[in-house]
Amino acid sequence: MVLYIIAISIIIGSWYLFSKRIKKKKSTLIFSLIMVGVPVFFHIFGMVYSSIVHNQSIGFTSAYLMSVLYINSLIMLIVHYSLGMKRRKGKRGS
Repeated sequence: MVLYIIAISIIIGSWYLFSKRIKKKKSTLIFSLIMVGVPVFFHIFGMVYSSIVHNQSIGFTSAYLMSVLYINSLIMLIVHYSLGMKRRKGKRGS
């Protein structure tokens, strides 16, 4: 349950900060690239937690949630590049 709460808070917090950076018109590339590395650290934390609790299913849960967080970070990268293409198109058209 702890891993689910952490994963949900990472997803909500990352999209909140991502949208905040977009509204301030700051670059989101570095933030998106950092978010690609977050699932790896989440999985490492999950495996350590699994070994402390001596429960193998927590390890599988952290692996599943790692893939969810990785897909989330890839979606952020896609949004970043699509916004960049939109901005470039807007500058050319004016």
